[in-house]
Amino acid sequence: MVLAGGMLAGGAGLARETIDVSGTCWDGVGGLREPYSGRIYRWRVPETGQFAVYGFVTGMVAATSRASSTAGFGGLPMISFIGVGGDTMHSRLLLHGTDERGGSEATCEVSVTRRDRDVVEDQPN
Repeated sequence: MVLAGGMLAGGAGLARETIDVSGTCWDGVGGLREPYSGRIYRWRVPETGQFAVYGFVTGMVAATSRASSTAGFGGLPMISFIGVGGDTMHSRLLLHGTDERGGSEATCEVSVTRRDRDVVEDQPN
């Protein structure tokens, strides 16, 4: 049984959550907004008891549209979020990440479209 905060009854194991998201992203200077979707992973680190969060989104605009874009954002193919701050339990999230290609900063405003939680047992040392 998973208790509040993601711990298993009896203190063994950890809970992992997969959060599917969809929304819009733009570059650090407020460029063109484009549609993106992706996934955020949330899990409890057994050694610290803290939650760790990582995620990514990929662009939903065709590559040919990106290539012909001359304004603003220009459609980054993938944006990563490491150490997502704040509460991921809300239905809408504002995420700050970086482009996988060149490290450009981007902001994404996304809605949670699905949540899945499963339990992963701790491995003995």
